[in-house]
Amino acid sequence: MGYQIIDLKTGNPATELQCFVRNFTVLIWPVEIGVVFFNPERRIGDYLANTKIVLSKKEELKTIWYDFKKTKLKRNYIGIIIVGIVYFYVLSYVIP
Repeated sequence: MGYQIIDLKTGNPATELQCFVRNFTVLIWPVEIGVVFFNPERRIGDYLANTKIVLSKKEELKTIWYDFKKTKLKRNYIGIIIVGIVYFYVLSYVIP
């Protein structure tokens, strides 16, 4: 989309933990909206995670099938797919 979340201290991309903390504040979204009106550059989640949104190079959008074609199926993937299909098949009979 052309945006990136960065760590304010290092300028590097934010870690998974920082992104989780930043997005966890969605639970208090009415307060978030109020804060954004006073400071449109950063939200409460940005203050808690010490992050900021910056413009970055926009990546070309690809479909999931493009990535799927590039992935070699390993035994683990095939096993997970089979277990998932069986799980949801059984679940469809348990929950009418």
